Amino acid sequence: MAREESSLAGCRVLVTRPVFQASRLMELVRRAGGDPIPFPTLEILPIEPSPEQIDLLARAEIAIFISANAVEHGYPFLGKAGSPGKKLVAIGPSTKRALEALGCVGVHGPDDRSSSETLLEHPVTQDVDGMYISIVRGQGGRETLQRSLMARGARVSYLECYRRRVPQHWDSETIAGALADTDSVLVVTATSVAGLSSLLEMVPPAIQPQLMSRALAVIGGRQKESALRMGWQGPVLESGAGDNQIVESIARWRDQSR
Repeated sequence: MAREESSLAGCRVLVTRPVFQASRLMELVRRAGGDPIPFPTLEILPIEPSPEQIDLLARAEIAIFISANAVEHGYPFLGKAGSPGKKLVAIGPSTKRALEALGCVGVHGPDDRSSSETLLEHPVTQDVDGMYISIVRGQGGRETLQRSLMARGARVSYLECYRRRVPQHWDSETIAGALADTDSVLVVTATSVAGLSSLLEMVPPAIQPQLMSRALAVIGGRQKESALRMGWQGPVLESGAGDNQIVESIARWRDQSR
């Protein structure tokens, strides 16, 4: 990024990623001259998949990882299931990087966007008639991917290896202080609909309108649509799923709004 050292000067960025996933985005904000504010809006708790789910993973010809959390908490079950010859698929670039960091090579999936819809356009999900597919994910979530793959003739199961919850403890003064700072611009980030919903649950009602008047950086169209349905009033900046793309989208907005 040519303007790396100053593109976010005078800008504070509320980073709502879970604790163990926030460091890279925070570092990129710092390198761009901004001030990152950590405020995780989700806790990720591992859960033990059922023996049936592990058995179905063993039979699967394709394992689709739905997030970096799915890689962290679900990848170990590949060893239990037996992974030789299994095709590994990531829903987007961050998830692909998480698999590659574990030594996986030849990981399939989109390189720019992270959504079920984008993955369903990728060549790896086209000719799946009669194939066994296991989707490694958190508890609950959208059914779009499973339904679409089944409509293409695949036999699809889930391996659920974690759950999300609103943090049990947080400091509301972090948000209040960020909103009270009139010397810098505040931009909020949200990388999932669940994280954005949790943020609004955590913020005191008295300052919600003030928060929702700020710029919001999201990673895709589904998050943007959800933010607008929730009543977000500030500009909603849509970027790709990567941390670099989030910072770039904020920098572009800063340039345009000066």
